[in-house]
Order: sequence, then structure tokens, then C-alpha cells
Amino acid sequence: MLKGLQNQRGAFSPFMYGMLMGVAVFSAAMNHWAKREIVNIEEQNIQQERQKAEQIKQALENAMLTENVATTGFSNDINLERAQQFLSGSTGKTKSGEQAFLSSAVKSGAFNTTNKRVLITTSDDESIQKEIGTLGSDAMADYNTAKDSVVMFDSEDVRKKQIAESKKLLERETSVIYRSYMTYGYKFPSNEEYKTQVNAATGLKDVWGQPFKYDRKSDKVVVLSFTAPWGYTYKKRLDMR
Repeated sequence: MLKGLQNQRGAFSPFMYGMLMGVAVFSAAMNHWAKREIVNIEEQNIQQERQKAEQIKQALENAMLTENVATTGFSNDINLERAQQFLSGSTGKTKSGEQAFLSSAVKSGAFNTTNKRVLITTSDDESIQKEIGTLGSDAMADYNTAKDSVVMFDSEDVRKKQIAESKKLLERETSVIYRSYMTYGYKFPSNEEYKTQVNAATGLKDVWGQPFKYDRKSDKVVVLSFTAPWGYTYKKRLDMR
């Protein structure tokens, strides 16, 4: 028996082999888990950064939609300073406390506007900031995907909303003017009557707080219009001939 034990001296026992295999499998599993956790953390960080960028985008839109020529004024500037009044806490900052990075490029657009596309990120990754900082407006549209921390803001989208809403307000005013046609003896009110009576009653203006322009061509023809702060004019002809 002793001789048999001596013959096994130095051999790799099944027990030890099983132990080593178990450790190897456990280590591989732990390594896979650790890698998965790193990926999860990275994905969570990207999602959080994107959510903050989306909030900045919404704040920029709010800043433009609340423009009023008489009070807050009008501006083509698209920057973090404009958005800041609609942001809370650290929304406009990166995780390390730095200011969110905005890269803008001018693009042509509808309604004679000077539009800008802006890529927004709250990531601290300098490579991302450097990459989006070199992109033109067309490339920005291609870069914008739901899988990364970068969000695109396009000022033309907001200007279109403002024009559409101003047209709706003008149409409402047009309906009132048409109804007043009979009241004023089957003729359109004079410029003074429109200002002091018709519009004074409705209080309607364009979205920038500017009065509509009432141009009375004759008793039966009027042109009602609004002009956006950047110069685009929309006209509606009222003709009862």
C-alpha cells in the first residue's frame, strides 16, 4: 500500500484538476461579468448624457418660442447662455462640472431665415467634442443618432413653428375682419377703426408680439400681413368684390 502511495507522489489528482478547472471557469465567468458591467455603466452614462443634451435642446427651443420683440427681444444666437434660463441645476454641465459642448453650423432654410444646426453633448470625452466641432450642417444631420450622447438642434424647425402659429393667429384675425364687413356698412373698417376697434377687441398679434399690418386698399379690399423679425413677410388678401 505504501508503495502504491509512493507511486502516486507528484501525480495530478482528479480532485486538484477539478479544483483548477472550477477556478478557471469561475474566473472566466467573472471576467465576462465585469466586461458586461463596464458596458452597462458606459451605456447608462451615454443615456444620462443624452437626456441632459435633450433638455438643453428643449431649453433652446423654449428660448426661441418665448421671443417677444417688445420685451425679451429677438436673436439668431443659439448658445448655452440663451438656454440657461430654462435649465435647472447641473443640466447644462458635464459630469465633471464643465459646460456642455455646443457646435453650430449655418444652413440655408425656408422663410429667408439664417438657420443653424447645433450638436449638443454633455460628455467629457474630448474626442467627441473634437469630432463634432469639425462637422458642417449636412454632416451633423447624419451624425445625429439615438445611440450616442450627441443631440441635434435645428433652429429652422422652431422658425417653422413660429411662422405656422403666426399664420393661425392671422387667420383668426381675418375671420373677425370679414365679420366686421357687414357691421361697417358692407365695407372694411378704416385703418383707424381696425386699430382702435377691431384689433383692440381681439388683441391678436403675431407670435413675436407684433401687431398685424392692416393695409386697406379700398372699401372692399384689405391686405393683412405680418413680418417676422428677420424680414420674412406673409400676406393675406381679403377681397369682397
